[in-house]
Amino acid sequence: MADSAKLPAPLSLAPALFPEGVVVRAIELFEPSEAALASFSSVALPERLATAALERKIHYLAGRSCARDAMGELSPPHRDVPVPTGESREPLFPEGIVGTVSHTKRYAAAAVAHASRFRGLGVDVERWMKIDAPPRLAGHVTVPGELTHLLETTGLLPHEALTLVFSAKESVYKAFFGAVRRYFGFHDARITRVDERSGAFFGQLQSDLTGELSRGYTFEGRYERVDGGLVTAVAFPSRG
Repeated sequence: MADSAKLPAPLSLAPALFPEGVVVRAIELFEPSEAALASFSSVALPERLATAALERKIHYLAGRSCARDAMGELSPPHRDVPVPTGESREPLFPEGIVGTVSHTKRYAAAAVAHASRFRGLGVDVERWMKIDAPPRLAGHVTVPGELTHLLETTGLLPHEALTLVFSAKESVYKAFFGAVRRYFGFHDARITRVDERSGAFFGQLQSDLTGELSRGYTFEGRYERVDGGLVTAVAFPSRG
């Protein structure tokens, strides 16, 4: 029943997920309920979601609540500044702040930093893909040889490796979108190595996105396992 529903609760993520200067906030979600929705009453729901399903409203508000709390720590005057959605569905943070938001049925997360230190951030939360995920999904997410190499060089199970590649590329997209300003897909990047001990992944762009973000450009990120899935993170530092 709604009055006995378990309410969303803060989730602690590893400090090393992002470099110094980035503030991260995460929430664990439980069964959708009116009580859970009410717990986010301090965050405005956009008109376009007024008739959305309860679960959709909660997911959106949970992500924006994480962003609100993260901005409040980074820059207290920005705590209550709204984070609307752009034409490409990207979160629009206040001038001088870069950020990223992600949510699933189980978790929501956001990260923010000063734009003087980072050009973009990417965070993505994913549930583990099914063990019997169809082969066509791997073909959609990976480039030739990418998944095979990771399975040969890590202890990841196939569905874990595929989930990690998917999530890592989602984080790459979010981190680079502000510079690229257009859609680019899973085949535009390759995850070349995963270090399970440190929770790091490394990759390389497979096509030219901008003058700087061109084919061969290398990037790295971090990942952390959570119950039922994982979180990935990528930071795009400022020049110099």
